[in-house]
Amino acid sequence: NPNTKVLDVNGWYSYGDFQYQMPTWLRYSKTMGTTKENINDPILQWAVTRHILDAKGSGDWWNCTKKIGPYPSG
Repeated sequence: NPNTKVLDVNGWYSYGDFQYQMPTWLRYSKTMGTTKENINDPILQWAVTRHILDAKGSGDWWNCTKKIGPYPSG
């Protein structure tokens, strides 16, 4: 659900389909156009996620990676 908002154990909220925390989301503001206002945009979340996976693999989603295995970076 793109409108999901969950309070994580570290005290930060995670948003959207891929559960981005705001500092992580804003880290891609210059390259991907992320803003506080569009953190729930499912199309942009998919694009940012694909960018991250292609650049550095699935390490940012360590819990999912533990369960289903790593995504090859590259």
